[in-house]
Amino acid sequence: STVWLGWGSKFGKNLKVFAIDPHIGSSEHIQRFGKIDTFNEFLQNIKAQKLDDIVVPLRCTSYEASTILKEPVELIFIDGAHEYDMVKQDFELWFPKLVEGGIMAFHDTDSYKRDGPRRVVEEFLYKSQFFKDVRFVDSIKYGKKVARNSRLDRIKNHYSLLLLRFRIVIAAKIHLPKTLRKIGKKLINFLQL
Repeated sequence: STVWLGWGSKFGKNLKVFAIDPHIGSSEHIQRFGKIDTFNEFLQNIKAQKLDDIVVPLRCTSYEASTILKEPVELIFIDGAHEYDMVKQDFELWFPKLVEGGIMAFHDTDSYKRDGPRRVVEEFLYKSQFFKDVRFVDSIKYGKKVARNSRLDRIKNHYSLLLLRFRIVIAAKIHLPKTLRKIGKKLINFLQL
């Protein structure tokens, strides 16, 4: 994801992308693989993509980075721990730094097995008075920060949440052929306002 964000910046405003990660794996990774260190591999990937002039790696926790970075942020992409309290903490640390009109996005938000990101997104994006145009693309959910959204914005956010829940339930309960799944996904994406 950092590579795509880096290329987006390179072809856009050419702004720095701060990649915050302690590079020790999430609790899920540690349970599965034991102690890991992904930092050198990350640096190699960024260098191979010629993004080392855009991507600034911060090898630390989200909390530590929030105390270091004082500037306002235009885009926040949360893709870390999947436990509810950890995702909520990431939201609470970075929401105040997000500029009005900025985008906050979350990854891994479809799973009922790892429901932390899904619950935080439902509570703090879809049902919030501070986000509008809340949408989803696959397992990524995002919204635009506003000083206060309108009643129509809240209705649209709830409508998008209903579409999302419908998509998740259908995907989990009904095993459709691949072609029908693609058509259904396109239809649900089209139905987002």
